[in-house]
Amino acid sequence: MPQTVLRHKHVLIPVLVLAILALTIAGSAAAAPQHNQALSMWTASPVAGATVAGPVTWEVGASGARIDSIAFYIDGTGPRWTVDIQPYVFNGRGGTLDTGTLANGVHTLKAVAATNKGEISTSVTLTVANAPAVVTTTPTTSTTPTTSTTPTTSTTTTTTTPTPTPTPVASPTTGFSISDPFGAKALYTLTSPWNSAIASNPAIDPNSAAMVQTVVQAGAAQGFLVAARRWTVPVYYADATTPKVSVAMTASWAPATTMTGVPMPANAAPDPSTDGHMAVLDKSTGCEYDFWKATRSSTGAWSAGWGNSLMASGTGVYPNGLSARGSGFGLGAGLVSKPELTAGAINHALVFSFPTTKAGGPVLPATESDGQSSAAGAIPEGAHLQLDPSLDLSTFGLLGWQLTIARTLQRYGMILGDSGGGVSLYAENASTAGAYPWGAVDYAYLPTSLLSHLRVLTTGPQYKPSFAIAPTSCSTLR
Repeated sequence: MPQTVLRHKHVLIPVLVLAILALTIAGSAAAAPQHNQALSMWTASPVAGATVAGPVTWEVGASGARIDSIAFYIDGTGPRWTVDIQPYVFNGRGGTLDTGTLANGVHTLKAVAATNKGEISTSVTLTVANAPAVVTTTPTTSTTPTTSTTPTTSTTTTTTTPTPTPTPVASPTTGFSISDPFGAKALYTLTSPWNSAIASNPAIDPNSAAMVQTVVQAGAAQGFLVAARRWTVPVYYADATTPKVSVAMTASWAPATTMTGVPMPANAAPDPSTDGHMAVLDKSTGCEYDFWKATRSSTGAWSAGWGNSLMASGTGVYPNGLSARGSGFGLGAGLVSKPELTAGAINHALVFSFPTTKAGGPVLPATESDGQSSAAGAIPEGAHLQLDPSLDLSTFGLLGWQLTIARTLQRYGMILGDSGGGVSLYAENASTAGAYPWGAVDYAYLPTSLLSHLRVLTTGPQYKPSFAIAPTSCSTLR
């Protein structure tokens, strides 16, 4: 795809850890399961009746049928995780259930497999006995994430409260973990617009059909794609030992000239496109640092057109705009990750861009916009689109990774986050994520026939963003 196709301004995911223990079927602790039995399913771990604490393995097996998907339930609620490829483990990334998220006492873990021969299930009961929690290095301030976008007009540091109020930061009880912020727990609070599944029978925008038609037209012109090696976000990790640097802000509209206190990994490098996006996630503080047009000079000095920071324990939205993306969303928001595709489940909404973004300001949850279109079917940044959940995906001949993404669009949808060419989703840049199932290509494609089955959920009113720096404990803009 030509470089000019995706022109944006502009990781990570709910995961509960599972390590693989060689265990037995409930009620038969000594014998290994008979994998050759017809239509059978078993719990490989944890052991039935065990007393557990902290992270434990939750893995199941099945045989004698074609497995379409396996859903994991805890105490009858869920599904908490769904997977359609082996290993059949809970929540991906090696597969662990963090029992620290459960109350002490007896719990039932159940996995249900949908197969070509019917539905089968397996369950175990175990006792959780965790020590009382000890509060350690939780940040003293909690800030709502911001999004960095290039405003089309000059900015000031004067805050103007928009008519709608951006989603507030959640209470300290979130999905975020200081010890493993981007692994065992969700990136951003569990009540973030990114991590909330779409309710049954949501209200549909009265202009949905016209807006979907512009999406179909954009897909017909330049494809329905996942950016993987260009025009997306490389994600780097820092910790308490990572040296901190100052980053010069060079955009003519920037309300600050320097960002200080940024932990910068030695191997950090921005996306090769002209947007030069890059995100740094600090595991020791739970901070996310987002950059647009990032550059490192021959002397090692860093600069960026713009940069900003937010807490990964917040909502993933910069409250007053001034993000590194066109809509005020954090760069980690809505990215597809390799572990999610490996697990066969993405438990959050996806971010997307397309050309016909509406002028006149964003709609919540977006807090800024670079939209400039006055077309009847233009879509405001912040709009939430959903793939019809009743659509039979088996009729589209989808590859495994395509099916995973399509299912995500049915359950969580995609939120418009920027202006760009085609209809573009975003995977963490392969330079930091590693090889994806679609191979070493800049862009992977989904069938454009899916696009006509989208619908736009009811949007709120467009409003004038405030464009003000929201202080955080992560860094200082001055």
